[in-house]
Amino acid sequence: MNAAVRSVAILQTLIEENRDVIECYVPFIGNLSLTHEYRTVDIHRIQSDFVKEYGLRLPYHPLVSILGRCRKFLRKSGTEYRFDVRQAQKYAFSAESSRATERISNFVSAFQEYTHSEFNREISQDEALSIVLLFLKSNDAEIVLSNDDPALIPSVTVAKTDQFIFHRFVQHAYDHDSNVCNFIIEMAVGYLYASAVLFPQFKTKSHPIKNVRLVLDTRLLLRLIGLEGSERKDAYELFVRSLKDGGARLRVFDHTIDEINGILDDCIRWVEDPAYNPEFAGPALKHFVENNYKSSDVMLFKAMLDSKLSSFGIREADGGYSQGCVSDFIDENKLYETIVHEYSEKSDHFEEWQKAAVLYRDVKSISAVTRMRNGSRPRELRDANTIFVTTNAGFARAVARFSNERQMHGVIPECMTDVTLGTMVWLNSPATITELQGARILADTIAALRPNETLISRYRRQLQKLFDNGDVTEKEYYYLRSHPTPIRRLEDKTLGDPHAFEDTLPEEILSEIKSKITDDIRSEANKEKEAADRQIDILTSELQDTVSRDKANISIIHSTKIRIARIARFITRLLAVLSSIVIGALIFYSNQIELLKPKPLQYILFIAMSVFDFINLVFGIKLCCYFNKLNEVIKRWLLRFMGFKDET
Repeated sequence: MNAAVRSVAILQTLIEENRDVIECYVPFIGNLSLTHEYRTVDIHRIQSDFVKEYGLRLPYHPLVSILGRCRKFLRKSGTEYRFDVRQAQKYAFSAESSRATERISNFVSAFQEYTHSEFNREISQDEALSIVLLFLKSNDAEIVLSNDDPALIPSVTVAKTDQFIFHRFVQHAYDHDSNVCNFIIEMAVGYLYASAVLFPQFKTKSHPIKNVRLVLDTRLLLRLIGLEGSERKDAYELFVRSLKDGGARLRVFDHTIDEINGILDDCIRWVEDPAYNPEFAGPALKHFVENNYKSSDVMLFKAMLDSKLSSFGIREADGGYSQGCVSDFIDENKLYETIVHEYSEKSDHFEEWQKAAVLYRDVKSISAVTRMRNGSRPRELRDANTIFVTTNAGFARAVARFSNERQMHGVIPECMTDVTLGTMVWLNSPATITELQGARILADTIAALRPNETLISRYRRQLQKLFDNGDVTEKEYYYLRSHPTPIRRLEDKTLGDPHAFEDTLPEEILSEIKSKITDDIRSEANKEKEAADRQIDILTSELQDTVSRDKANISIIHSTKIRIARIARFITRLLAVLSSIVIGALIFYSNQIELLKPKPLQYILFIAMSVFDFINLVFGIKLCCYFNKLNEVIKRWLLRFMGFKDET
């Protein structure tokens, strides 16, 4: 298992180096020749060793084509070809193998960790690799590409529950882990490229579809217009627009339009019918019901069908459906029998009488394509003229079988699956295939995780019993019946397996949801309390810092005021000294007034002393009191000057 997965990862790495498909296999042959010390070319031995060493099963003819590219380390000796060891060493790989092994190991570890944490389940490395291989084989060459050669990777058996877990893991990767997601997409792309070596049409470097008429089938169109979910719609919009950008002429047979209208008419009838049963509903009806469409909404949708198709450049074409059975180029009855045989062989539940009308339209589609080709046998896409593109691998395989019975080996078939066509067209455009494959994987994953109708039916019947018995309230009943959360829990508990359902599950799910809600509320309350405590701690710390700063500021203010008081006292004392000197001088000169000259100075001095004597006689002046008041005035002025408020 590990060898096959590693080989696909190595191939994907080599493809990134812009090598063509066959060239990517050359390093494998180089490594194989060194490991097994080949002297001459023995194709059957190389085939056997290739499976053992790399886990990939290459048919005879593709292997011959690969060996044809190995001439740089093959030397002809007479009638034999011998390996040149020195040259082979130049083309063998080592770094690619180490890188692939590391990436696979990381991927498996991530898958194991997810399985343990989400489902409490331990899974071995071999089990994980088997699940990965089955995932890769969802686009298996034997099925998807309608070829008679055996599949590149041998069949693997994996429990449906493990497949469910892996799809859940893929969904998780798309949402949360881009590295894992990219690895999944790259592996799927690598496997498509690896499988392409099985097909003769894939050996050319370019397969343009310019002016080729691509007639789209019913299911593909239903997906394109969104009747199988938004993920499918996105994937097929990308696919169809890329076909149009490649120059293809997109068409739809008129009888296919009639079939789609018939499906929509059934949806109009059943979408609001109380007797609706999802077990018997098609994808379109399920889509309308799950999205709460009314009959009028579906009628409007039907009325807009032509404009929706026209927006993608899809035009109607006459498929000759009204002409009845014709035998211009093919035996329609024989084709019908081949399709029935293919379906019966692959499914024990196929009932021809139930599908007769659909089968008849399918036969008409292939018959119309054959007539449009006008008897040509194209071996290149550019020469195909018309191809019917379907999502039904069984139908494509039946048409391929029918073509082989008409001795048309190597001819571009009248019918291809969308995956086959996409791979052929963009074989040398890894970026385009990666984008298409990424969208497709997401759509397939969502589809695989859709609730199993048998499981949902059993769940709802038991839920109805609980409601009738009064074990659940009306509100709980409708919540458990329709809300996605309990449905998701049901899927996870049963791993999508209807046989794992137990009658106690609805009550168990309700109890868990209530418990989770209580835990969530408690957790939220604890978070709010912790946040409040943190805020209180922050505010307390800020308050303490503020108090400390206030104390420091008060101390600074007090010290400043003391300095201002000292300065005021100094100024007052200075003024007192100066005043004393002036008064002393006045007193001195008053006693010598008759000596003063000129006379006006005598008069001024006499008047000043008379006023001073009068004030002192009336009020009894005490200079110390005035100086104290002067000190207060000076101090207040200095405080205001320094920005302090007046203090009373």
